[in-house]
Amino acid sequence: MMVKDSGVGISEQDQVYIFERYRKAKPATKENFGAALGLAIVKKILDIHQASIKVISRPNQGAAFHFDLPVYAG
Repeated sequence: MMVKDSGVGISEQDQVYIFERYRKAKPATKENFGAALGLAIVKKILDIHQASIKVISRPNQGAAFHFDLPVYAG
């Protein structure tokens, strides 16, 4: 599965820690205010399901997040 946007993108230096709680790629402003928990929550959910997530992004070219979730066969 892939989720993609056409936003400002994420630099390679920032991609290293974007899945950590309370870490942002850029300093907080009125436009990007938030607790910086969203990607940390996504990462934790995927870890619980033994899945991984990968980000592909460049500044000014948006970001794409690739991940797979197992199918529950219950």
